Amino acid sequence: MASYRSLLFRGVCVLLACSLIAYSLFRRTSSEHYRHTLALGSSVAEWTFGLSDAESSADGVSSLAISSASASTSAPLAAEPSNTLPPPLRPSAGKVTVLYGKTNAAYEKALESHRYHAQKHDYAYFVLREEIVDGIWNKPAYLLGLLMDEMKKPEERRLQWLFWYDADTVIVNPKIPLNVFFPPSDFDHIHLLYAKDWNGLNAGVFFIRVNWWSIEMMSAVLAFRTYRPKQQLAFAEQTAMSELLNEDRFKRNAMQYPQRWFNAYDSGFLNETISPYQVRRGDMLVHFAGQGNKQDRAIYWSNVAQDHLPEWELDLVQTSYPGEIADFWIMKHAELDSHRKILSDKIEDALQLIETVEAQSKRVHGRLSDDETQEMETKLEHLRTTCDETLDEKAISRAMDDLRETEEHLQKLTNEARRTMLKEGHKAILDAERVSSDARAASFTSELNAETDQLRALLMSVPHEDEKIEASTQECRRLITEVVAAVSREEAAHAKAKAQAEKEQAEKEQAEQIKALALAQGQAQGQAQGQAQGQAQGQAQGQQEQQQNQQQGQGQGQGQASAQSQPQPQDQGPQQQQQQERRRTQR
Repeated sequence: MASYRSLLFRGVCVLLACSLIAYSLFRRTSSEHYRHTLALGSSVAEWTFGLSDAESSADGVSSLAISSASASTSAPLAAEPSNTLPPPLRPSAGKVTVLYGKTNAAYEKALESHRYHAQKHDYAYFVLREEIVDGIWNKPAYLLGLLMDEMKKPEERRLQWLFWYDADTVIVNPKIPLNVFFPPSDFDHIHLLYAKDWNGLNAGVFFIRVNWWSIEMMSAVLAFRTYRPKQQLAFAEQTAMSELLNEDRFKRNAMQYPQRWFNAYDSGFLNETISPYQVRRGDMLVHFAGQGNKQDRAIYWSNVAQDHLPEWELDLVQTSYPGEIADFWIMKHAELDSHRKILSDKIEDALQLIETVEAQSKRVHGRLSDDETQEMETKLEHLRTTCDETLDEKAISRAMDDLRETEEHLQKLTNEARRTMLKEGHKAILDAERVSSDARAASFTSELNAETDQLRALLMSVPHEDEKIEASTQECRRLITEVVAAVSREEAAHAKAKAQAEKEQAEKEQAEQIKALALAQGQAQGQAQGQAQGQAQGQAQGQQEQQQNQQQGQGQGQGQASAQSQPQPQDQGPQQQQQQERRRTQR
């Protein structure tokens, strides 16, 4: 019964494996991402039939996968979009190349070594089979498309790196994983790994990180000949990439590796007297750059790869990679520490410059035009941004040089402002002494005198402390104003009191004058009334006497009356004198 169940279970597993393999083979004509399904089906089949030998199992799966891949890539098919279905697990890297046009058996055979390497380490595998643009410029065009496709995916499903290799390369040691070349986490600003030969940058093999920086880089490479048509490109896209890596925006994010690690050139077989850039036992890849017999060498080394010779396919720990890579990163970490120290000092200098310029701008406030103020603010912001966003001390130095031009202008204005400040300080002391010498201010100048002594000491000290001098000068001016105001208030109070006293005295005098005038008027009225009464009485008496005299004279000779018809002044004199005297008294 147990045997029957076992056979039934194995039969189901075989059916499942066959279904997976058939589905994978059917889908191979559309996409290479379904190699995972093929590998899964093969693994189920191996487990079902009890294949316990790990090495034979791995070879069996790889052989099956490679044969399937070969069938799908023998015809020049266009590269499929990479977003049809996600792989079961997130690969750390993808291998990328182009091979289109007339079938080239030598290069197709070389690609088999890369396909085997990809399957062994579960890397995504991309081959462009149709021309997108002209010639070698398909490299940046295809990479740009893949990078954009990956960036459209959720981060947990994206590839981390793309490994570009030209078709004239062969993997001679598939046991070397690509991740051994990835930079450590404290070098996460490195997005491009490349090697150089005697011509400079070699773009035949390199790593590029999947991120927006890489999209900008490949966009710039692809657009290089359009926007810089006059620049000579000796090696087409390779020269364009080299030129861009000399620019600040890309330079600090790329790192040169030892050429032999992943871009070794052809050498004699098992020759230990080779040059540092030539392939040796245990190295991952051989590249036939610049060789006239590329196809012959590609077939030769592809045969070496297919034979899986033990002297070439060394385990990673048996190669020179671990020691060389460890030494490399020790050196790079030392350089990074040194660079960070230099960068830290440079940033500190930059921040000090920013602080100096800001302080100077406050001292010369009002002396800068609107355009000068705007230019200064722009340079300050540029330097701040450069310090925050770059690790390139040269870029910081250039931003500092731009700001120093403004600093020199501000320094001139600052010197003028300092001279004005010192002049104002001395003038404040003179004004304070003048105010203090006024006897009226004696009771208000104690605080002013103390501040004047302090300002005098600051002006005599070297170097001058501008802020303290300005503050002390302003304080002296404030105290002078207060003292003058206090004296003015006191004088005003005295003047007010004096005016009040004078007013009261005037009012008193006026009252006395009014009283005297009233008394005089009373006396005058009394005298006038007495004089009027006396005059009336005198007139009445005179009239009576005149009448009596007239009556007496009528009887005495009327003849004498005609002789005496003219008035007699001596008879009227006393009466007229009395009347005149009365008038003067009345007046």
